[in-house]
Amino acid sequence: MRWGAIIAIVCFLQMLLGAFSTPNPESQEGNGQETPDVDACGGQNLVAINVEINTAAGAVKEGDAVLVKGTVWNQHTQVEANVAILVQKWNGTSWITVDSNRFQHEFTADENATFTFLWRAEPGRYRFVLTADPDNVIGEEDESDNSAWAEVNVPTWATIYGEVNGMDVLGAGAYYFYTWSGPGNGVVIFYDADVGDVNADRLKAMATTAEIERADGVLGTEGNPDCILCRYDADDDGEPDSWYAFNIAGREVNAPVFYVEGWPVGVVWEGDGQEFTGEGAIVFVTEVYEDRACSYSDTGTCDYVVELPSPLKEQYGGGNEIRIKAVR
Repeated sequence: MRWGAIIAIVCFLQMLLGAFSTPNPESQEGNGQETPDVDACGGQNLVAINVEINTAAGAVKEGDAVLVKGTVWNQHTQVEANVAILVQKWNGTSWITVDSNRFQHEFTADENATFTFLWRAEPGRYRFVLTADPDNVIGEEDESDNSAWAEVNVPTWATIYGEVNGMDVLGAGAYYFYTWSGPGNGVVIFYDADVGDVNADRLKAMATTAEIERADGVLGTEGNPDCILCRYDADDDGEPDSWYAFNIAGREVNAPVFYVEGWPVGVVWEGDGQEFTGEGAIVFVTEVYEDRACSYSDTGTCDYVVELPSPLKEQYGGGNEIRIKAVR
């Protein structure tokens, strides 16, 4: 039997006994005797005060070690209780629990207890929900104040920039050589390194917002405030905002784009069929503009700049690397 039920039975028996007994004047409040805040009968109350999110430097970004701290106040007498902190991610329609942390604590009277855990930030919209007595074991004066929460948004997009005639550090620190060196025009494509390689001749544009929305579903970014569709249909009118005709291996591919410091960032896919249904490699593409001014490089110039959804590196596995391929 749960403690809440036991306390309820004890309270009921005390109420019956009290109905047939004469109050002791010396025990009444106001007679100079100290009266406790609560008695043993239903007087417990745990209050979830707040949830705090602390990082070493400013806004939370992917990979940050985030200290999550929840505080619970035991208003009255000593009690042992469980406390839970759930990590929930918004998927566009509901909150999905992706992690949980439980603590058992012996609360002293009138104690503010703090519970902490370390969370490694991943892209998306997250909520940290603190709940005192999550299993409702303790009979309390007020059950409505047992929860508190805090939200955080971790950016989806990561910036990559560089030159076409050298090496760049990509993904998890792997080096990739480009397929040409020296000046020249062309495009650079980006995709999950676990694919191995993509055939540039089979790249097709994601020509509709429905296809782009499916890309969000594949990468798990559909609930992110800066989802893929959010970038390509920023005005939310059901159509891509801008288009750009890329020359990929001698073919013109007219793809939806957004711009980063003047570089078009297009979204395409590799596979058979006329539209992206969720199967096939998701690929991003940008132009090579030799030695164009950019704010990211220490030299002040770049051959390309692109923003990519970070979960792209995990489309086909846990290698956590983006492969870059230059195509004339």
